Amino acid sequence: MACLFVWAATPQFLLPEPLPEPTTTQVQAGLRMDMISVVSSVESFRGQTGRIPDALDPIMENPPTDVRYTRLAPDSYRITGERGGATITYQSGEPMKDLVGDVRQRIRAREEGQS
Repeated sequence: MACLFVWAATPQFLLPEPLPEPTTTQVQAGLRMDMISVVSSVESFRGQTGRIPDALDPIMENPPTDVRYTRLAPDSYRITGERGGATITYQSGEPMKDLVGDVRQRIRAREEGQS
């Protein structure tokens, strides 16, 4: 005799727990990381060509959608990120530590917590 078993629904114990919503601090840290990636790409382009790009598309395959790049002059630019109700602005020439904020400490704390 053949036994036919039909699974109508996944039992609750097999479903993963939903991930908690990220905190505002985590959202802002992620935004800062995306902005740092943009600054790194712009500065790498500057190092290779001696100039800054007109736009991000030619220098980044998938630029973050919530980060805007504005060329202000032949050698200066502004990057503005908006996510989760927060707006962060970085202008070339400002200290990178202002943009980085406490992202390094958060990454280090996360790594130490996982070990």
